[in-house]
Amino acid sequence: MKTHSTWHALVVVSATLLVCSSAEAQTCPEASSTKYEGSLNANDSRTYTIHLQPCETVVVDMTGSAPANGAAMSLKLRNASGQNLTVINFGCYGSCAQTVPKTDSSAGFPLPGTRGVEGLAEDFVISTGSVIGTPPTMTYTLTVHRVPRPGYNIGGTAFGNAPLVQANAALYGSLHTWEPGQFYKISIGAGQLIYIAGQARGPAIGAMFRIELYNSSLQLVKTLIADAVRETPVIFPTAPNYDFYRNTGAAADFYLKFATQFWSVLDFQIEPRIPAQSQLTLFLDADNDFESNPVNDVAAYVPGSVLATGESLPPGSEGTFLQQVRAIAAFVDEFGQIVPQPVGITSATFALENTSAFAGRAMNWGSSATPDFALVSGTSASFSGKLAKKTINAYDYGGFTTVKVTVTGFPSETMRVPRDDSPANLIPDAGWRGYSTGNQIADTNDPSSADADTTANNTYVGDGFSRFEEFRGFVVQGQHIRLSPDVKDLFVFSALVEGLGYAINLPIRVHSILQDEMGAFRDINFRYTNSGSGGPMPGHSAEPDTGYHQEAVHVIDGGLSPDGFMGAVFWPGGAFHVPINTIGPAYVYGETIRLLTPTINNSTDVDDVDPEVRRHTIGHEIGHTIHMSHQPAAPDTANPPLALCPAIPFTIMTSAYFIQSNGTIPLRDCPWQNIPTLYDDVDKAALTLR
Repeated sequence: MKTHSTWHALVVVSATLLVCSSAEAQTCPEASSTKYEGSLNANDSRTYTIHLQPCETVVVDMTGSAPANGAAMSLKLRNASGQNLTVINFGCYGSCAQTVPKTDSSAGFPLPGTRGVEGLAEDFVISTGSVIGTPPTMTYTLTVHRVPRPGYNIGGTAFGNAPLVQANAALYGSLHTWEPGQFYKISIGAGQLIYIAGQARGPAIGAMFRIELYNSSLQLVKTLIADAVRETPVIFPTAPNYDFYRNTGAAADFYLKFATQFWSVLDFQIEPRIPAQSQLTLFLDADNDFESNPVNDVAAYVPGSVLATGESLPPGSEGTFLQQVRAIAAFVDEFGQIVPQPVGITSATFALENTSAFAGRAMNWGSSATPDFALVSGTSASFSGKLAKKTINAYDYGGFTTVKVTVTGFPSETMRVPRDDSPANLIPDAGWRGYSTGNQIADTNDPSSADADTTANNTYVGDGFSRFEEFRGFVVQGQHIRLSPDVKDLFVFSALVEGLGYAINLPIRVHSILQDEMGAFRDINFRYTNSGSGGPMPGHSAEPDTGYHQEAVHVIDGGLSPDGFMGAVFWPGGAFHVPINTIGPAYVYGETIRLLTPTINNSTDVDDVDPEVRRHTIGHEIGHTIHMSHQPAAPDTANPPLALCPAIPFTIMTSAYFIQSNGTIPLRDCPWQNIPTLYDDVDKAALTLR
């Protein structure tokens, strides 16, 4: 700090130079503090030159002493025209201290430099009115603090001296409402857009900050910013609503005018942004509404499902497409907004790569092994309305492909359909809607070969279907369904009018299928081969010991049993706990049931109880096919060889409970009146599906 005690001199601490020519580099003075001392009589004043540079700020501290009765005083910072930039009036009684501008001044604290002289502090005035006392004199010490802001206010004061600035580089400055504005020149290429990013702040009372874009003829073409700014900085752009201008003509120089109304903009940090060349991008339109709702559906798309609900589309006829979607090529800016294609670009070329070719259309339906996706009507598509569109046929509920688009002069873009990002497991990232629960099944990134279904009170894991197979799904009663990997599933073809009988009470999901919905050997997930990209289906094998496999249960009416059984299931070699695909059909002997049940004991007449017994027998024999054993009924010791009635345990799997009723032995009619319809925990613990 340097002190000067004569009354009319200015002490210059820093001699570095600010180059005012906007075409040259700016040099900003170093920080400095300069002290002045003096005295004033009544109605007196002193003026000190400041000559603030555009890249500086200034604050003046004052301490003084006056007679006890006081002195009326004023401190002013003025521009070169003598206009007051900021003023404070106060009384000094004995001693006093003031700072100009005040910390809450609408002129800013510290007072910022501006590019135009209208807002630059040229001098500082200290003055008195009346001074009451003897002698009528006050003394003062002034300290002028100047702080540099390198890089601030480098613009021009008019279009004619506007410097050429680079896009995507920050511009810093302050604006006074008296100055015409701050001007910059910027080059905008053909087809390029420009918008404003950054921030600005003003005083508490607010200032109207404007940035206008003018063409080379100095005609206003776009107001890019027109916002009130206050103490809290306003961030630009105010996305998603932002103003931009696109140069639809040839490359040219444009002008940016920064200005303020009403009050000063105390600080702006602004980038005129011109994004890089628009990016060629691929979109998937799975619901044919892209023109009105330009959203990429690839993240939510599941082959063969309705986009909005996840419900499966009908399987249709083999050879016809299951579903049509559209691949759409467009150019987008950095905000993802679709923009016109570059000049000279008229068409795009599409291709499908890495396409699967699973046998059939679902795990148990169809036989075709052709690619699961195919382009319609060639590979080329013309741009129309900023879009190039290509229809794609989908043929499989679990298929996948990669769409590739090529446009001359641009890198090719690809899109995996459906989306299956890291870790890729052949299952859409969107998951799928599970029929077994009705809920959306998330893609947990588990391996597609996993088979981890569980049931309560049961230690056997899995149901013979891999996670991918449950996603790809099955056709049941002519409708496609997808399964849940958290629920065990069993498929049954029953030729009986009672269908699944009491097997509906199993603690798993039981599906009643048609005969042509299972393979020749009752296998249910037999369409597992893939002759296209991706190779064999993960985790699947026709051999039960080397992979997941399940055969449907076939329920047959066996007529009259030679052994007097109501039903039977045969295991190879007499073994019981064997793979499900080695177990024979479940026989229900309808004639034997008619023979045994009351009240008419013959094989032709149907008794009222017969349908109930058949439902019980279906559930009992299906239980055997999934490894549930007999549970012998407790004997009735008072009436040997009869069993207690109702049976203990009272379960569908109870044995030695029903005997022929002829009305001559007590209690023989009781079992037919107390037929078990449920499985107990012992049965459920034994349940095994693979």
